[in-house]
Amino acid sequence: MTKHIFFLLFVLGVCISNSSAQITNNWSYYLEGISSADVLDMSVDDDGNIYVLGDFYSKLKLPDHAEVKNVNYDHAGFFLKLSKDGKTKWVLPFMGKHYTHMDAVKVLSDGNILISGRHDMEMKLPSISKGSKTSVPGTFMAVYTPEGNLVWNKNMSTLYGAFTSIASDRLGNFYVAGFYHYSSSAKDLHLPATKGPFVEFLLKYSNQGELKWEKYMKHRLMDYNFTLKPLVRVGGDELPVMSSVFCKGMIIDEKDSMLTSKPEDERDIYFIKWNQDGTPLWKKQMGGFSSQMLGGFDIDEKGNVFGAGKFYREFVVKESGITSSSKEYKSKEGQGFVIFSMDKDGQLLDLHGHNENFYLATPHPNDFKLLEDGRQLIAGTFWDTIRYAKADGKEIMVGGWPINNNALAGIWDERGNLDTLWLPIFAKNGWVSSTHIARNKNQLVMSFFSFHDILVNIQGKEKTIKSSNDGRNSLIVSMNIPEKRKEDLELLVEACSEEMLLKPLISKQLPTRESIFAFIKGEGSSMSDLTQVMDTNSSITDSLIELVDTLANNLDVGRGGQLVPECSVFPNPTEGPFQFRVKAFSGEISIRIYSSTGCLLYAQDVRLDGGEYEQQFDLSSVAAGTYLMVVQGAGMKKVFRMIRS
Repeated sequence: MTKHIFFLLFVLGVCISNSSAQITNNWSYYLEGISSADVLDMSVDDDGNIYVLGDFYSKLKLPDHAEVKNVNYDHAGFFLKLSKDGKTKWVLPFMGKHYTHMDAVKVLSDGNILISGRHDMEMKLPSISKGSKTSVPGTFMAVYTPEGNLVWNKNMSTLYGAFTSIASDRLGNFYVAGFYHYSSSAKDLHLPATKGPFVEFLLKYSNQGELKWEKYMKHRLMDYNFTLKPLVRVGGDELPVMSSVFCKGMIIDEKDSMLTSKPEDERDIYFIKWNQDGTPLWKKQMGGFSSQMLGGFDIDEKGNVFGAGKFYREFVVKESGITSSSKEYKSKEGQGFVIFSMDKDGQLLDLHGHNENFYLATPHPNDFKLLEDGRQLIAGTFWDTIRYAKADGKEIMVGGWPINNNALAGIWDERGNLDTLWLPIFAKNGWVSSTHIARNKNQLVMSFFSFHDILVNIQGKEKTIKSSNDGRNSLIVSMNIPEKRKEDLELLVEACSEEMLLKPLISKQLPTRESIFAFIKGEGSSMSDLTQVMDTNSSITDSLIELVDTLANNLDVGRGGQLVPECSVFPNPTEGPFQFRVKAFSGEISIRIYSSTGCLLYAQDVRLDGGEYEQQFDLSSVAAGTYLMVVQGAGMKKVFRMIRS
């Protein structure tokens, strides 16, 4: 008990701060090399099989498989397949005569798996099936079957080049983002020559390996202090979005470029969305003062873009190099952590910032994934302690001496409000970081690297994983995520049960006009006076709705006859989705949506800070008809008659 005291106290603290979070680790898989074993990317297929790409030095130790040795005793790569319960199915080593590095892995729409890597000399690609191995020079990408057999490969020979990210659509295509420096030759690419700065590219292929188009972006300044890793993702609209970091400037084409306007060490993040024919649809620039780092991003079924990053002192969103006047976040001291979202057309939807006074304490996002229910899962690392305020004003704290650097995971809702933070594993003697997230609809896995021993909880039991080399080793963990709380659901579409029928809006007895008017103004009759079981007689219901509509919707009346802050819903009538907006109100408000029979369908409490607050609701899954939305706060009360057409 004593040796785990800090870990147990931490777990207890998280449970007290956020009792709704029940994060369960199902299994763990430990990889160890002579001095290092790194997981660099992961992808999960529909059956829950996990494809892992990484590097190791000299030899790779696996928990349930014979170790893999590099006969050249140098840096090598590996391609590993795990079952959904964490068992080794097969492993392929990638070994050249010198340094080998693996980059990206992605399950394609046809079920095959595309990987990429690089080697500074010629090497042979392995395959599970017997026979001759394919020899490739330089940077390569290769497609394998789920059984581990090589199907085809492409390569380019260039100094400092890589295929760093892969995204697949559902139309039989995939996209590859990457970079190179000093063009040499390529098997199927025409690489524009460059003598100085790095060039980034986005390539579109069919699943059979046919190149459909290629786009190139040129850096204005080579910066040796940061590692290039352009990312590409595809959303439900089947269109690719590419993002990366640049220093000083980025040339999109001869007539289009992005420029920074701050000190020479400033780095900005850019986003570009492309059409299926390779024409750019929009671009976005995010940056501020000094270093900007993109932790990752993802795209939902509607094509909306969500992401997270880290910044120093300020974070500003720009369009075409012009600072957007809509939203920005500035940190008073040190570094900051930011979560942002944009719609399918590149318009900024939301921007949330967070920072600690001690600059090292700020969480650093390393990967980002959207969950099936729309929430945002972020993995990363932090130093010492994080204190993060939730939307309801409550504070979640993780960490505390003697943690030092540790792995972090967090879930935020669709509006960027924190749901929970937690430590998936615990570094007992040193440094640990969350590195990658992979999932399908039912399977979620995360990877971590750590120095020294690790403490992890597997299905409620503590497990210590000891390091034999005290080097940098990796751990893969499968976990359950907490279910979305009822109050976070968009609308409850089931028939009203007794548990859901909390308190209808108006009384069984037909109230007088005066009592309803007093209720709306907050005078005389209270909400409790009017919340008895409602008569289901439709004629009474309709007359009451009309009365409320007349007295409430058309009269902006607050407590004591004062005008309420600007509060609106639109569109109304609606086919389903509608926006709710409040301006210039400070304090807590309650939002309730009722059916015409008085059934409470939705309940949420929100704390506002005096600015503008906007939230989307959706009535798509309920029957056409009339619904009531009641908004209450200190000094205000508003009733909307919502028509679901």
